[in-house]
Amino acid sequence: MPNTRLITDFLDYTPSATSEDPSFLAANLKVYSHPFRPWKATVATNVVDVTLDFGVGNTLSGLVADPGLLIFPTNISSVRIQGNSILSWATPPWDQLVTIAKDRFDGRYHGGFRLSDLNVNPFAYRYLNLRIPSQVPVDGLVYRMGLIAVGNITEWSVNPNAPLGRPRDDPALTVEMIDGGVEVLEMGEPFLRFQLPRHLYSAAALNEHLDLAALGVGRIFVYFDAALNNSQSVWPVRRFGPSETRQLFLNTHEGELALRQVT
Repeated sequence: MPNTRLITDFLDYTPSATSEDPSFLAANLKVYSHPFRPWKATVATNVVDVTLDFGVGNTLSGLVADPGLLIFPTNISSVRIQGNSILSWATPPWDQLVTIAKDRFDGRYHGGFRLSDLNVNPFAYRYLNLRIPSQVPVDGLVYRMGLIAVGNITEWSVNPNAPLGRPRDDPALTVEMIDGGVEVLEMGEPFLRFQLPRHLYSAAALNEHLDLAALGVGRIFVYFDAALNNSQSVWPVRRFGPSETRQLFLNTHEGELALRQVT
């Protein structure tokens, strides 16, 4: 199994789209704390481009050593990840078609990708374009994307040890009625929780654990689930509850992180 991957720092970019509902702007793609406040197109067919501009004088490979990308959630099943130094997307120098699949754990379509796994050529371009080929969205509605996070991928030196927990939580208010019966009121989007125990047998592993704990409970980052090892098993998360650290002997520790999917 590959190493667990994270993106803890997100690059800034300026988003734009060739189709945009004025009530659901491309600027929503950077509101990481509200992925269900999406960008929406005005069409459910045809080709649509969503472009990220990293700024004058910048290239993605110049900003980060190991670029990664998360799209969460969406209603499209395929997209072309493209790179260019100019705003031209017919035949860009970096172009890779990827499939976006449904995650069985949360029931949503999303995809996380390490760009070097898709194409060995460096992404030495100012613009990253997500070209949505003409398709029928999985829900039959207009194209939409919740958030797009881009940043440097880091890998854990030690993966979590089994068993791993991925419980699904459905926020709801349950009311017992005076005359009998129960009223269940759904209070938000369902979310996953992740329990990640690890043996921290080296200083590097312990520091990885403590660095994540130091991010605080409000910091959003991207978690690639190495045990499932597919593009849909990638989620925006934040810490959820205490970060456990137990010393076993001298420099030997155990740790456990509790993460919550951001919804």
